[in-house]
Amino acid sequence: MRASSRFPAPRLGGLACLAAVWIVLAAGAAPAQVLVGDVFVTGFDGWTDQYYQHGSVGGGPPNWGVLLTDGQTLSESSDGRAGTGATRDGQYKPYIMVNENYTTPETYTLSATMGSWDDDGFGLVFGYVDNNNYCRIGFREQNTGSLGFPEGASLQTISGGVITYDTLDWYDTSGGWPPFDGTLMNVSLSVNGATGAYALTVDGNQVLGRTNPALVGKTIGQYGVHSWYEMQDSGISKQYGLIVKDISVASDTFNKTTTFADVIPTAWRALNMTNAKGFDLWGLDEDGGNAGEDYGNFRQDFRNGTIVDDSNAYDWATVNAPNVDFIGSAVVIDEAGSAAWTDYEVTVRVTAGDNEGPGILVRVQDDSTFYRVNLASEVIGVGENRAPQGLSIQKCVNGGEGNPPVWTELYRDPQGDGTEGNPAPQFLYGDDVPFDLKVQVIGNAITVSVIDNPDNIVYDPARPTTLYTYATVYDNDAPISSGSVGLTNWGGGDAGNGIVFGAYGGVEGHALLTVIPEPSVLVLLGMLALLPWALRRRG
Repeated sequence: MRASSRFPAPRLGGLACLAAVWIVLAAGAAPAQVLVGDVFVTGFDGWTDQYYQHGSVGGGPPNWGVLLTDGQTLSESSDGRAGTGATRDGQYKPYIMVNENYTTPETYTLSATMGSWDDDGFGLVFGYVDNNNYCRIGFREQNTGSLGFPEGASLQTISGGVITYDTLDWYDTSGGWPPFDGTLMNVSLSVNGATGAYALTVDGNQVLGRTNPALVGKTIGQYGVHSWYEMQDSGISKQYGLIVKDISVASDTFNKTTTFADVIPTAWRALNMTNAKGFDLWGLDEDGGNAGEDYGNFRQDFRNGTIVDDSNAYDWATVNAPNVDFIGSAVVIDEAGSAAWTDYEVTVRVTAGDNEGPGILVRVQDDSTFYRVNLASEVIGVGENRAPQGLSIQKCVNGGEGNPPVWTELYRDPQGDGTEGNPAPQFLYGDDVPFDLKVQVIGNAITVSVIDNPDNIVYDPARPTTLYTYATVYDNDAPISSGSVGLTNWGGGDAGNGIVFGAYGGVEGHALLTVIPEPSVLVLLGMLALLPWALRRRG
């Protein structure tokens, strides 16, 4: 900066000058070390959602993604469908995902390891040209009603938008099969498009097979999977819907295997929170109930380059820690050495379709030791149940063997309505309006900042891009010194309306987690950088 013309610039002694330069260099002395790089993957070897072709007649839009934990399978759990049909008439229209990068020959074997957490429909797609021209195998357990989708196993062909179904291609189980408890089946379909011959086996047992003239000339094309009305069947079923571990094509001229776990670049684990009364999210709650949604369904949505959870998993806070020990689904980075991470900065873009939910976990040591940075736009209401509105920060510490964890609150926004004498939270996110969230943990200090509606992504004159910087919060009571980082969702969303995490700034490749060097290290680096200069001056 140029000195003002009104005042002479001060003259600095050698040591003072050196110290000043050290301070200038400190902030840029070393580039940030990346602990966790880009975890938001866009695209996966040609696998493409065909929703743009078929739309929806009910449920949510397709929510395809690969589960970050619990098998790392491709999942679709929107409870949606493109068409229904009448009772067992085969006229259903599912959500479809196919691999657009590859085309099968006329004769081949299509295999998949797949299953379901719902008693509705799922299956294989082959000979795919578009949504009006393809063939499919369908599985469904549900018997009563069975609109459109026959129970058991069945085959249909679609040509020019006309669905052809013959009951000769129906393995009638009258309900009871296939399983819908997440059991994976080994499905194998052999087809010959020259003759129309096909055979379908499940776990080595043939369930369908004949020569079907409708298959002649219809087997060449793309391949994939489909999902229809898939979500969860009962209160204790995990909200994963259709699950597919892998899929492969084998033939004389083309061979290809896809393992869906390969799309996940970073190791994650699920975190099961426990409240101050000792009830964990996955087990029975205080009222003796449980819900499959409580497992969460965090998944890699490679269609959009995001990580999503729309499970609506939650348990209320308790009287033991009012408005503090509310618990929700969570996943944590599980890389080697992550428990020893100390000072770092987490950066992520968040979009919430619900007024509850998104949060970041830092310094995660185990399932009961971490800090949580939580955001909610719903008012806290009366009683102990809900999360505070706006920003709040909680600390959870393992209570020792046989004891529940100890929950404390480090910060909460004022909970007023903004009228005189009743200050309101400074930032409340809007439904489906992205915001960039930055959380720094250095020593015992936690600093949070938010950029709402960055780059005016959502046009709203009343909601321009705005930076919110919160005062640093200090934990002066046995602070947690190190640990991993995670994503969490408290009660956010339902099908197509959940919590979406993406790259900070919308910049593809932006690191999730970087090291913040200790101040003493920065000063030392600055001194080392200037040492040759100082020695030359002395000479």
